[in-house]
Amino acid sequence: FLNKLGNTVLFEDEDIIVTKSEDGRIQILLYNYCDFGNQGRRADYTDKGDRYAFFTENQKHAAVQISGVFGQYVKTTYTFNKEHGSVYDQWEQSGAPVNITNEMTSYLTASCACLYHQSEISCTGTCVIDHLLEPHEVTLITLQRI
Repeated sequence: FLNKLGNTVLFEDEDIIVTKSEDGRIQILLYNYCDFGNQGRRADYTDKGDRYAFFTENQKHAAVQISGVFGQYVKTTYTFNKEHGSVYDQWEQSGAPVNITNEMTSYLTASCACLYHQSEISCTGTCVIDHLLEPHEVTLITLQRI
C-alpha cells in the first residue's frame, strides 16, 4: 500500500494519510491499530482462539473530506483485515495444522488476497470518503479521474 501512495502529502494524522500523485490521482491510507492492553501482552499466543478479544479498541469510523475535487472518479478500495488477507486467520479457520502441507500452502496463498472493490463516484467540489475499519484493518482507497 505504501508503494501506491503519491508524492505529495495532502493530509496526515495518527491513523490516516492522504496523498496525491503527479497525474492527479488521490490515495487515502487508513488503518486501525489496536493496543493489546495488559491482558493481551501476557497472553499465550500458542493457544488458538479469539486473538482479537484482547484488543482494547474495536471498530473505528474514518471520514475524510477532500476539497477541490470535481468530476467523475473511479474509486478503488483495497482492504486487509481479519477476513481478507490474514494468513494467520485463514490458517486458524482451516484447523490450525501444525504440519503445513504443500496443498495447505497453496490454499493459504490463494485465499489470502486483500478485498478489492471498485466503483464510480461523482465529486462536486468536496469528496467525502466514509469507511468503517475493523481492528488491525488497513485500507487503501484510490481515486482516479475518469
